[in-house]
Amino acid sequence: MQRIRLANGETLVPGLEALELHGSKTPGELAFLLEDTTLLTGDLLRGHMGGRLNLLPDAKLKDAARARASVRGLLARTRIDTVLVGDGWPVFLGGRAALEALVAALPQDT
Repeated sequence: MQRIRLANGETLVPGLEALELHGSKTPGELAFLLEDTTLLTGDLLRGHMGGRLNLLPDAKLKDAARARASVRGLLARTRIDTVLVGDGWPVFLGGRAALEALVAALPQDT
């Protein structure tokens, strides 16, 4: 099987963009942005409660500061409305607001 390597911002097929996430437990973790409105994530972002997002616990992260920076970087994507997480409850409406609430609750890194 041929291995495909993706870079941040690379388009897989029209409308599907790869986004690099750093610091997670899985090296090379990616999220995908579909049509600028639907974010699909792996382990880093989770949904332990409906309508809310949380981050993988610091103890499981390779680099917590880089992981938090990656999540903050997702806010540059202003049209996100849906977040489909790899673990837990999705956010079908208000995904950007859920990301903003998560980022506001994260510790500040110096």
